[in-house]
Amino acid sequence: IPLITKPASIKELSPQSRRLFELESAAHDFYVLGYGAKNERRGMSDWRTSPNMV
Repeated sequence: IPLITKPASIKELSPQSRRLFELESAAHDFYVLGYGAKNERRGMSDWRTSPNMV
């Protein structure tokens, strides 16, 4: 499983992995549209922010 630590590294993935990231990102954008707070309804966050490592 490819682990994405920076959105810019998406271009280094295979076309199938890139497409999967794009689909997941679009699904996340639709999900945040349901947030109650307007300021949290921002799309494209998968492309703008790196994941939190726990």
